[in-house]
Amino acid sequence: MILLAVVLVVGTTVVVSWSNGWFSSCDIPESIAPDVGLATPEAGGLRVVEQGFSYPANEWRGASVGAMLENTSDSIAYHTKITFTLLDADNQGIVGYGAEDDLIPIIMPHQRIGVGETVYPATPVAAESTVTGFRVNTETAQWLPSDALGDDYAPVTAEYRGAVHRNHKPPNTSQLHFVTKTDNCRPMRGWSPIALFRDGSGTLIGGTNTYVGLSAGCTRPGVEKWVTVRGLLPDAADDARTELYPYCDIQDPPNPRTFEPAPTSR
Repeated sequence: MILLAVVLVVGTTVVVSWSNGWFSSCDIPESIAPDVGLATPEAGGLRVVEQGFSYPANEWRGASVGAMLENTSDSIAYHTKITFTLLDADNQGIVGYGAEDDLIPIIMPHQRIGVGETVYPATPVAAESTVTGFRVNTETAQWLPSDALGDDYAPVTAEYRGAVHRNHKPPNTSQLHFVTKTDNCRPMRGWSPIALFRDGSGTLIGGTNTYVGLSAGCTRPGVEKWVTVRGLLPDAADDARTELYPYCDIQDPPNPRTFEPAPTSR
């Protein structure tokens, strides 16, 4: 069978893709210029609607932290930097806990998305501290108009299938299984997905990032993926309530450690 695609140019380029057996135009841009949009949204912004943690999450005194963010504005939050500050009994930040920054590529207007990490002490002083809470810090690089990603764009989601614990003691030995869902007309760029954990009552008790080099499944729908988590899952986590959030972008992410190239077509 010979497949032919025709690209019609009238003033602007129409991107043509092969999707579900039919050729269709795709208005999702290939990139966003750094000078597009606003430094802050005209109204609203990002807020934490739920958060929780488990400490110690393992014998290395790591803290499993997770939160649900909501974009309350009518703008798109693009490339939002996330950091976690662990707090002591006086509600002061604990110095010496190291955590890599993470980036959420896209948060659509009024969308909710999970953020999570397993944070470990980087100094002996921090290891002797007691974690009583944490604070979520956000910094968004760009706020885009609600239509900046085109009418064809929709957030990639995932159906969580379960966890496999190869060894309950050391970290980095658990894998999460999920199936991606996407209706986008072209492949997205895959970043590291994150998971949120809840106990049997549904209370949020932590979260974690996943290792680089394993796809977030942003390229096409119905793909089964296994990802290795960076820390242990909290003992009280009810696997049936775990939530998996793929992080997907329209272009290569600015941080190479989170980048997995997407194919040029579906």
